[in-house]
Amino acid sequence: REALAGFLACEYNLKTDPSQLFVSNGVSQALDLICTLHTQPGDVVFVEEPTYFLALRIFADHRLHVVGLPTDEHGLVVEALEQALVRHRPALLYTIPTHQNPSGATLPLDRRQRLVELSQQHGFLVLADEVYHCLSYGDVAPPPPLASFADSGSVLSLGAFSKILAPGLRLGWVQGRADRLQMLAQSGLLDSGGGLNPWTAAVVRSAIELGLQQQHLD
Repeated sequence: REALAGFLACEYNLKTDPSQLFVSNGVSQALDLICTLHTQPGDVVFVEEPTYFLALRIFADHRLHVVGLPTDEHGLVVEALEQALVRHRPALLYTIPTHQNPSGATLPLDRRQRLVELSQQHGFLVLADEVYHCLSYGDVAPPPPLASFADSGSVLSLGAFSKILAPGLRLGWVQGRADRLQMLAQSGLLDSGGGLNPWTAAVVRSAIELGLQQQHLD
C-alpha cells in the first residue's frame, strides 16, 4: 500500500495515504465484495447507459435492481440522475468517469463535483471504476479522478493493474476514506483468508519500487 500510494500520488497528482487504500483481486472482486457488504437483494444500483457489461453480471449475482441513466458525449447526465433520485433510493451508483467503457466519454469536473454532492445528500455510494485514468493519450489531461473526493466518504475509487501492467495479475485496489475501507478489511472473507493475492501484491510492489511499472506504463 505504501508503494501504491507513492505511485498514485504521481499518476493522479494527488496526495495519497496508504490508509486510504485496500488491495483487491482486481476491480471485479472489489465490486463483488462491496455489493456483499453494502447491499441487499432488491436494492437499486444506478449505472450509465451504456456501461461495462460484465459489471452488470456482478450486480445480477447480488439480485440488485439495475436502473440505467442516460449519457451524452461528456458521460453521465447529472440532471437525469437528479430526476431519477426523485423516484429511486439507490444503494450504489457505478460509473466509469474517465474514458468510459464502451463510449470513451470523460466526465467533466463540474459533473464530478455535482455527482459527489448528490451522493452525500441522498446517501448512496459512488463506485468509480477508474481503471483507464492512467491511460490518457494526447495533450489534454482528464479532470482529477473521483479518487480525489475519497475524503467525502461517499466515493470508492477502483483501480487495477490489469489495465496498466498485465491482466493475469488479478490485482487492484479500492481508494476511499479509511473508515470506509475498514468495513472491507474486517469482512469475513479477509478474516478467513488473511489478505487478497498477497504474493502477487509483493511482485507488483517490486515492479513499482524498481520503476518497472512506470516504464511499462510510459
